[in-house]
Amino acid sequence: MDIGLAYEKTKDYDWSCQHYEKALEMCQTYTPNNLKQISTIFRHLSDINLDRNNFDHAISLRIKSLTISVNEKTYHLTEDDNKAQCYYDIGRKFLYTDLDKAFEFIQKSLEIRQQILREHHVNIAFCHHDIGVAYEKKDMFDVALEHYEKAIEIYEKHLFDKEEYPFNVTKAYGQCCSNIAKIYCHQTKYDNAFTYRMKALSIDEKYCDLTEKEQEAQCYFDIGKELYGTDPNKGLEFTIKSLHIRQEILPRDRITIGFSHHKIGEIYEKKVMFDIALEHYKKASEIYEKHLFDKEEYQFNVKKCNDICHTNVYIIYCRQRKYDDAFIYRMKSLCFDDKKCHLTEKEKEAQCYFEIGDELCLTDPDKALEFTLKSLDIRKQILPEHHVNIAFCHHNIGASYEKKSIFDMAAEHYKKAIEIYKKHLLDKEEYQFNVLQLYGQCHNGLAICYTCIEKGKYVNAIDYTLKALQIFQQYSPENKIDVARCYWNYGYISWIKGQYDEAIDQLYKSLDILLYQKTIHVGRSYQLLGVCYYEKFAYQQALSFFEKALKNYEQFLRNENDEDVGLLLYYTSLCLFKLNNYNQALEYAIKSNQVRNEIFPSIHVQRAASHSILAVIYVKLQQKEKSNQHRIEALEISKQLISNNDKVTNIGCIFENIGELYHNRNNLRQARKYYKKAIQYIKQDKIDDHPYIERIQKIIDSLSIN
Repeated sequence: MDIGLAYEKTKDYDWSCQHYEKALEMCQTYTPNNLKQISTIFRHLSDINLDRNNFDHAISLRIKSLTISVNEKTYHLTEDDNKAQCYYDIGRKFLYTDLDKAFEFIQKSLEIRQQILREHHVNIAFCHHDIGVAYEKKDMFDVALEHYEKAIEIYEKHLFDKEEYPFNVTKAYGQCCSNIAKIYCHQTKYDNAFTYRMKALSIDEKYCDLTEKEQEAQCYFDIGKELYGTDPNKGLEFTIKSLHIRQEILPRDRITIGFSHHKIGEIYEKKVMFDIALEHYKKASEIYEKHLFDKEEYQFNVKKCNDICHTNVYIIYCRQRKYDDAFIYRMKSLCFDDKKCHLTEKEKEAQCYFEIGDELCLTDPDKALEFTLKSLDIRKQILPEHHVNIAFCHHNIGASYEKKSIFDMAAEHYKKAIEIYKKHLLDKEEYQFNVLQLYGQCHNGLAICYTCIEKGKYVNAIDYTLKALQIFQQYSPENKIDVARCYWNYGYISWIKGQYDEAIDQLYKSLDILLYQKTIHVGRSYQLLGVCYYEKFAYQQALSFFEKALKNYEQFLRNENDEDVGLLLYYTSLCLFKLNNYNQALEYAIKSNQVRNEIFPSIHVQRAASHSILAVIYVKLQQKEKSNQHRIEALEISKQLISNNDKVTNIGCIFENIGELYHNRNNLRQARKYYKKAIQYIKQDKIDDHPYIERIQKIIDSLSIN
């Protein structure tokens, strides 16, 4: 049995089934009265068949499990009851992986239960509840509301039952009310949201003792928290309402006032209003520090909230380039950190430099390198040669060099990190990061480096990607984001090679894993899928993926002045341009230019690219002066980049855009000149048979004929 379970966890189902079947045979032969064990084996075999999409066999095994179960909640069920329960259990398993399957099975369960149970039986409510969850996940909010309302109507008849059901009815009722409130928030029906949130609070044992005013404040707070990701302005309005009520009725140092300041700080940070955000974070932290050792259980973990506030303050100081303030505040916060307060002063100093570097890695790799190298220098002085913290530094230095496109240096540091990680893979000690996970991530990093170091090293890149995939699948299959990242990497490598269909296949694999995960990696998969479809001239399909990516970034990025956002807006403008929607293309190109101006130095290839597409769009809009202005800017930046460095990655697209500009002006001589310049640099970046080279060559040939 245990061996079967071990193989099941690694998804080695053939071996798992063999051991489960052997265990089942032994149980039925030697301990036939151990019904609990036999039922459990049937359930595991059913789960494996579900994963293999053998639904009929899975259902048969699940019904056997239920039929012989000694569970006092299920042993008395009829055959139809068992069938309905089986469909329900299977449907719930699919709620987070395959919504269509979840619908199919829970709907079957509901239909059986409606035939065999009385109208308001609580099991019918459980079905309506989960069907509501599935519809909500599919953004079909009106139908979700309909099912939630049906569930609530039944739950209300069972709130005070003494009978024990499969789920806590009071909690299910509160969850249904909360889900309805959440949907009404998204539909901007705030009065309805308030009503249902108050209903949820009135039944919640943590909040039912609050006064009406306190419940009102809590309700506004919860609605504000819900709106944080989608409508920060409204979120701010409700959270400030909550704060004002709490300040009127509660002592000034009450913990809930700290929670309100904290959430207001987060919203102002999201709105890039850093000074006001700092003010509220510091007020929250001041209150939290008075409650760090309280035994009372609050809505949130106070120590964790205090740490988040300190972290956010130092992150804001990093963004404001106030590095001394960031260092001081982070050093202060380490004193409150249970895992790091015991460190020596030098270790804390190294940790501070490391964390500041870690924060800056994606936004300012030069500064990130400066701080991480400081951390590495200190750690090399005070720690053993192969201490895992030294590997963490090498890893982040590799990531910073990768971000700077200095791939040979990045690869060197990734390899140093890997060598140290190897010595700690079996350690039982708990470190700041999961070593096995980082070991796999380093292989992923090396894959990207080999993709970019040299055109002929794609085989190495794929080898490292597959090695990373093997590590994650073997040691942490539950870490879906890292497994998905391997497929994303494979897709990225295929895209770089110009194998767009292969790239799309791999990216869909990544999305299949990530789709119901709340993570920014979903947006990155959408973005690269959009780019692949753009390269295949499927502009409408590409645009659809770009829109999904942007929606994801708006939800998960702390700040929309981000390189991925700039690139996404750029590609969206290209797509709209190809679809002859010039005004909207201009809107996105301007946004892209604004983002890139914020995050890149004045001489940068991405700033030149933004100017080049603006120049092309303005030609189509017959605004010649603006077109010339952006053309000159693009060419001036490109000229400086080329004079600074013989090989500038992705500069070919700028000359391609300028070539298209002249083509649109019917100046074929100049168009040919810039397309030739484009292909010169594209050939430096791409393999010889890349479709990008073939496409530009065809344009040059057609212009030569003309």
